[in-house]
Amino acid sequence: TGELLPNAKISEEFILKNNIKTEEFLYIMKNKFDGRYKIGRSVNPKYRENTLQSQQPDIELVAKFKGLANDEQAWHNYFIKEHCRGEWFNLTSIQVSFMVSKCRAGEKPPPRKP
Repeated sequence: TGELLPNAKISEEFILKNNIKTEEFLYIMKNKFDGRYKIGRSVNPKYRENTLQSQQPDIELVAKFKGLANDEQAWHNYFIKEHCRGEWFNLTSIQVSFMVSKCRAGEKPPPRKP
């Protein structure tokens, strides 16, 4: 399944606070209400999805990529023109598919033309 903590009972904060060794994921989530995408990192994206759903029920995990968490800022920078607030971006389905294909190949975003 690829889930780090399949039925998450332990919070990400607990894992980080207690220095539990685990690998982080890069993830993409979609807010189905407004169409925006969140690009973030987490040791447990499913748990993160659940915490966001408590604030906004229309959020769903689109994809997660083990071992690519350090690429989070590179993707934020790549999509800087689409940035709306925090880690949220106004992306098209083509842009999301592009990111997913690059991440599946373990690649960072390419330089973006101005």
